[in-house]
Amino acid sequence: MNYETFFESAVGFTPYEYQVALAKSSSFTGILNVPTGMGKTDAIITSWIWHRHFASPEIVATTPRRLVYCLPFRALVTQTAQRIEKILHHIGMEKEIRLSVLMGGDIDPDWDEYPEWEQVIVGTQDQLLSRALNRGYTMSRYRWPIAFGLFNSDVLWVYDEVQ
Repeated sequence: MNYETFFESAVGFTPYEYQVALAKSSSFTGILNVPTGMGKTDAIITSWIWHRHFASPEIVATTPRRLVYCLPFRALVTQTAQRIEKILHHIGMEKEIRLSVLMGGDIDPDWDEYPEWEQVIVGTQDQLLSRALNRGYTMSRYRWPIAFGLFNSDVLWVYDEVQ
């Protein structure tokens, strides 16, 4: 299977050139400057899954097991989580890749229970960044080091809708 076929099975349409280029690159570093509605979320999620499961062994081995998707607003978190859930369902990986949501009022209670699992964590800036800085907002301070470790090791951060 090639990336184009994988992408189409995941999202239901053929990928744009930039989406294919992202999946075929060996690194995720940099800025993805694409207008709203052009499939940034689809590109990032499918590329990360492609890199974790279907790319060359060197890329699979160096792609982080957790993807943190940081957004500024609750509405964007909900929308993005629903899109990711749909993609995982279409490719049959909803049991292999865990989806967790961390936003005020809706914190997945066991998001940090299985650090060995592949995971996509979608949340608001306050929840995600405070945990990455060892000051987990709305969580017990005794659990801060766990969150700190999970958000700073074997993780790829995506900042979307940067204001």
